[in-house]
Amino acid sequence: MIPFLKGDKYGYSDLDRKIIIDAVYDDAKSMEEGIGIVTIDGNIGAVNLAGEIIAEIKYQDVEIKKANNKNYLVVRLNRLYGLIDENGIEIIPCEFENVSFWGTDFVGRHPKSCSIFNEKYKKVAVVEGMSVVFNEEQRILYAKEDENVEFFNNKGKRILRIKNFTNIKPIGSDFVIVEKEEAI
Repeated sequence: MIPFLKGDKYGYSDLDRKIIIDAVYDDAKSMEEGIGIVTIDGNIGAVNLAGEIIAEIKYQDVEIKKANNKNYLVVRLNRLYGLIDENGIEIIPCEFENVSFWGTDFVGRHPKSCSIFNEKYKKVAVVEGMSVVFNEEQRILYAKEDENVEFFNNKGKRILRIKNFTNIKPIGSDFVIVEKEEAI
């Protein structure tokens, strides 16, 4: 489907110009993966191919992301991010400074905490520390405090603790080097 303009409003039509979704939006982006990003009065939302609203038209930003062979909407409201699936189900509420994918799981992050949601959209763990880092490319979650670092799995269970580290370097997509200076 493609957006069309009728008067000062946008809707969606098929390639033969048959109207599929009436022109009721102030703006409409091209459909991507069967999802259209639409705007009314400066608020942004999303519709599916049937014209059903799958993300309320209330957000400051909506971005389509693909993961696990599904489409997701990363939404921003009041400078905080959340995540909605392609059926309009809220996975992560707009309470986080960032949201990420971790295999089939999802992560909502703050500087000092990280909430992990499983593939059934249930919050399974919260990891807290002085500085919590989730490296999306390496799929590594760790918490740093002073000279200690702890690594966690996607269930929030600590799998490794290293004391007196000096540097962490992600290597490739699955490894990390933790440097440790020995006391003299």
